[in-house]
Amino acid sequence: MAEFAEQFKRGKREPGPQSAFGNRQSAIHVGLVWQGNTAHKGDRFRSISLSMFEPVAKVPGVKLVSLQKGYGHEQIEQNRDKFELIEWSDPTDVTAEALVDTAAVMKNLDLVIAVDTGVAHLAGALGVKGRQIVSTRMWVLV
Repeated sequence: MAEFAEQFKRGKREPGPQSAFGNRQSAIHVGLVWQGNTAHKGDRFRSISLSMFEPVAKVPGVKLVSLQKGYGHEQIEQNRDKFELIEWSDPTDVTAEALVDTAAVMKNLDLVIAVDTGVAHLAGALGVKGRQIVSTRMWVLV
């Protein structure tokens, strides 16, 4: 895992369609964040279960990449037998350096799908194609 994460450090990422995920033209790489901070008063209205992405994981040519840090990372193990999810770093690492590494990984993805967290906003700031899952009366993808 450390060697894989090292490829994403600032200034070490290779540009173009070839990335640390292999040839990006052979698959669509989708980064996911499914849960925010549970102490947030509105978290129950924004966080979802990782298992809700199982149908997306089963689409041919789609590879899911976890961008989840901190809260919610325990769901990775709970869903390990259900579908493949690429893990590139320690999901418990919530340091500032981990955020920089997350940004570099995001630049290697084709799409980021996230609940209303800092990662969703970071994707926008980086110009990474993204979709945010928000709750009204039902979950919608915007």
